This record gives sequence, C-alpha cells and structure tokens, in this order.
Amino acid sequence: MVAVAKAYAKAGSTKKAIEMYGGVSGSKREVYRLWNECKKIEKLENDGYKTVIGSLLKLDDVEGAEKVYGEWKPVGPKLDLSIPGLLISRFCAEGNVLKVGELISSIEKKRNGMHLRMEMAFIARVVKGVAIGAAVFGFFAIFIKLVSLPYS
Repeated sequence: MVAVAKAYAKAGSTKKAIEMYGGVSGSKREVYRLWNECKKIEKLENDGYKTVIGSLLKLDDVEGAEKVYGEWKPVGPKLDLSIPGLLISRFCAEGNVLKVGELISSIEKKRNGMHLRMEMAFIARVVKGVAIGAAVFGFFAIFIKLVSLPYS
C-alpha cells in the first residue's frame, strides 16, 4: 500500500496518495506532508478536505481531522455536508454529543460565512458592471457631443 501511495505522490496525484496513506498505520506524517504540499500548490476544493479528513480519521488522528475541518472554507453555491459528516459520524460512534453539537454550530457559521462571501462577490460584480456601464455611457455622451459639433 505504501509503494502505491508513493507512486501516486510521484505521479502528482496528491489526493489519491493521501487516501492511500490513510489506510496504512503509522503514515500520519506522510498524510500531513502531502497535505501541506497540496495546500501550497493548488486551490483547495471540497474533495481535498474530504480526503485528508477521512484519512486522518482512519489513522485515529481526530484532533488533526478537526484542525483540517477548521481550515475548510466551503466552495461553491452549496455547502458540502459530507465534510463535517465525517467528523459527526466519528463523534456519534464515540458517543460524544458535545462535539456533535459544536460541529453543528460550526456548520451554521460556515454556511453564514459562505453566503456572505457569495454576496460580496455578487456586489463586486454589480459594482464593476455599473462602473463599466457608466464608462460606456460617458464615452457615448462625449462621442455624441463631438459628432453633433458643426464643422468649421
């Protein structure tokens, strides 16, 4: 399994390598190394977080999985509940009701933050569109004035 994980890492398939290392006991350091490498190289998507959290939970590194979950910022118009669901499943299996409650409240915060980021991006697009529209309108106003001037 380690040889396959190393092959994936060499081939540049970091997420697949992380997934493979998740099935090998004692490879927590490799998961973190690859995850840190992944964070430097590429924009992190939901599936990357899902992979590393799942791998860390397989390696019984619940604290590490919680830390990675804390770094996760939802991407796109929908909140991917499978990411916190990994930790919720673990905490339910352990009977840790307090942690489940904390995760549920963190989902609310992440959802609100996601909506705020989407609204800010929308407002920025609208403002940019208005600015472009005003510039075009100004150009045409000047053009019409120039065209309507009598030739001398």
